Amino acid sequence: MTLQQRRLQSDTGPLAAQPAAGDVVKFSLTSELARHLPETIAVFNEAMQCVSIIPTQKSPMEWLNRSVGDLFTPTNAVVAAIQQAQNGATVDMDCQRVGAATWYALSFAPLPNGMVIVSARDVTERKQREEAVARSQQELTHTLTTHSNAAREAGEQLALKVKELERRTREIGLMSEMIALLQACVDVKEAYQLLSRYMSKLFPSSSGMIAIIRESRNVAEVEVSWGAGNEFNTPVFAPNDCWSLRSGRAHNSIDLPICSHLSGTTDLGDGCWCIPMLAQGETLGVVNVRLVTKLDEAQRQLLTAVTEQIALSLANLKLRKALNELSIRDSLTGLFNRRYMEESIGRELARAKRSGERVGFLMIDTDFFKKFNDTFGHEIGDAVLRELGALFKTNLREHDIPCRYAGDEWLMILVGKEIDLEVAQRRAQELCILATRIRVQSGSQLVGQITLSIGVASFPDHGEDKDALLRAADRALYKAKDAGRNRVQLAVPERVALMEAAEKRLELAATDEAASETVAA
Repeated sequence: MTLQQRRLQSDTGPLAAQPAAGDVVKFSLTSELARHLPETIAVFNEAMQCVSIIPTQKSPMEWLNRSVGDLFTPTNAVVAAIQQAQNGATVDMDCQRVGAATWYALSFAPLPNGMVIVSARDVTERKQREEAVARSQQELTHTLTTHSNAAREAGEQLALKVKELERRTREIGLMSEMIALLQACVDVKEAYQLLSRYMSKLFPSSSGMIAIIRESRNVAEVEVSWGAGNEFNTPVFAPNDCWSLRSGRAHNSIDLPICSHLSGTTDLGDGCWCIPMLAQGETLGVVNVRLVTKLDEAQRQLLTAVTEQIALSLANLKLRKALNELSIRDSLTGLFNRRYMEESIGRELARAKRSGERVGFLMIDTDFFKKFNDTFGHEIGDAVLRELGALFKTNLREHDIPCRYAGDEWLMILVGKEIDLEVAQRRAQELCILATRIRVQSGSQLVGQITLSIGVASFPDHGEDKDALLRAADRALYKAKDAGRNRVQLAVPERVALMEAAEKRLELAATDEAASETVAA
């Protein structure tokens, strides 16, 4: 490095990294220097002194013998360019006039003997065009970025809406499926099984229960539960223990006072909702749902809609059961009526024929029932019938079929593998004994002892069809009455009964003939 170069470096700081051939380096010019551009063409020697000025209109002759440091400020970039040109490269540089929008292009080209020729030209228009293009590109990039971000946000929003729509569609489909199946249920037990399955599908991150208020209206009992934490410290609770049952609207035990029936539950999640089930002007019970995350508005509306549908379905099942009971039950005694009796006989005989089992028939008559009505009035007669109905319902098995046949006559249909003629007879004898223990009062007076006459028949011992079996049981009943009442009489096969009837007719005919001969004599 020459003495002049070291002086320049000390004056202007470290030299800039030498640009490669063809590079464009940007720096600024002072106003004084820019005054002589772009007409000036100068030659610099190895010591970076101006040794020649090519004559032009504005050639600054005062540059002669001046150093780069005297002519260019800042100097580093020019020094680096001259050094590169001295090494045989051509270097182009862009410079801007300080405080102005004027641009120049300096070109450093090598000459023999380490000389460097420097020329300049005005490139302001080109720079302005480049700046305009750069601004346009920047604006375009900004616009594209803005639109891209907006499109991305719109896409994300659309994806969320599609996901939400898919969830809502799935929920509506599940709810429609649940409603259709609930309408096809024949009893509440089937409905409870369906509800447990579908509530866990509709609210997959939840646990909960459905409690039904009993007929007494003073207790609610959990009938359905689902989810991971479906244990309940109070499976039976008073309706007043639930805020939603008190108020008749939804209640969240996270934000509001906790329901007493949930006070022992260890984990209420982020949302613990109680929704009352209201239908046909009656409060049926409550749906409780505990969620891992809080319900949004759509999910809350879904929970309300599902609860309404559950309430309507259970109310319809309750009404259907009541109507069915009215159609098959005797209103006075609560036993099955004659229409249901005839349907049941056909069904049970068909089942017994398939399984090879027996069916027992107890034809029952209330002894001297007319006496109760004539002596004490029909109100006491109805009381006797009600007591007998309660006796039959209480002392027969759940799957037996107690029926009111007509007036004060009854028919008990006994079914099951253990039923045979001996078992049926023993059941009939037990009913006779229990009937004598019934006490009915008219004012302060007991109406007297109640007794039964019972005829017993069974399938297939006494017939293959309904009519034959009922005739056999009826004949046995009349035998019991003829024998003095308050007793059980077994039926005989129809052919034996026909023979007995024929013999009786012959006996009566012989008696009548003897009486006629006596009168004639």
